[in-house]
Amino acid sequence: ETQTAPEHYDLILTGDLGKVGSKLLYDLLEKEYNINIRKVHNDTGLMMYYPDKQDVHAGGSGCG
Repeated sequence: ETQTAPEHYDLILTGDLGKVGSKLLYDLLEKEYNINIRKVHNDTGLMMYYPDKQDVHAGGSGCG
């Protein structure tokens, strides 16, 4: 709605999408809206947990 490009932001942060949800978000935004947020996006679920040591594919606090 604001027509602001993702690159305008330092960080676009999501709550707990994990690897699976982040990929779904990227795919949806790119397919439906032609928006790519990969360079400025991070997910707190992936930041708080250890993806290489814990099963956080579908969110750190979720189903795993």
